[in-house]
Amino acid sequence: MERLSILYQYPIWVNGLFFLATLLVSMGVGFLIGRYNLNSREKSAKRGKSDVVLTGMFALLGLILAFTYAFSLSRADARKQAVMEEANAIDTAFLRADLAPEPVRLELKTLLLEYARTRVISESDVTDSEVLRQIIGRSLEIQAQLWPVALKSIDAGVSGPREISILHSINDVLDAHTRRVVNGFDQLPTAVLLLMLIIASGALGVAGYNSGVAGHEDRWGLRVLSLLLAIVMLLITDFDRSHSGFIRIDQQPLVNAVNSMEHHLKPSG
Repeated sequence: MERLSILYQYPIWVNGLFFLATLLVSMGVGFLIGRYNLNSREKSAKRGKSDVVLTGMFALLGLILAFTYAFSLSRADARKQAVMEEANAIDTAFLRADLAPEPVRLELKTLLLEYARTRVISESDVTDSEVLRQIIGRSLEIQAQLWPVALKSIDAGVSGPREISILHSINDVLDAHTRRVVNGFDQLPTAVLLLMLIIASGALGVAGYNSGVAGHEDRWGLRVLSLLLAIVMLLITDFDRSHSGFIRIDQQPLVNAVNSMEHHLKPSG
């Protein structure tokens, strides 16, 4: 949890405004510097050099944006897959608990239901690091009880096919937790985000400088470009917000698993 970037501690629209404001300021500063050098005798030479720099910076920016977008998208897919695998693992373990004798059967099913409820994470849980820490802590507490209860299904120390299948399903539940936590906190490093923003700001600064040296400001063109770049960077960071923002990981498989387990436990309750 300590690895969470400061960008993910604020609403998604704050990130968008931050990106856009940074790019617009860079463009404006570049334009003012260009206007200052407007009457310079070396105007044409400076313009030619800055055009070469601008081309290289936009090429580098395109490369960085392409790689970071691809990495963010792959991590979003991994988080989605982790949620589905965990829901399937919990549901399978719940069904295989029917193979255990009473009272282990009811005890194991009740623990699995309580555990599944802790795996459904809301947006408010993610934005509050302390609440998220408590939820994960509660999941680990229930995990510590699951394995000992599953071992009770072994009669007189003899492990048959039924007991092995129960233990295997519980082990899958524990493994699914690890995969989901790892994928959940695998976010784009802050250094990469800063590098992307620095390159974009530098490219727009040089573009603004070119406009200033030329004696005119391409206001709408550069501003539209700033807006589009801010949207792309916002989308990249949004992929790392599993439960908030515009692109969210669907937790319906876990919700369905919880509802199904609650339905099956009603007659026993």
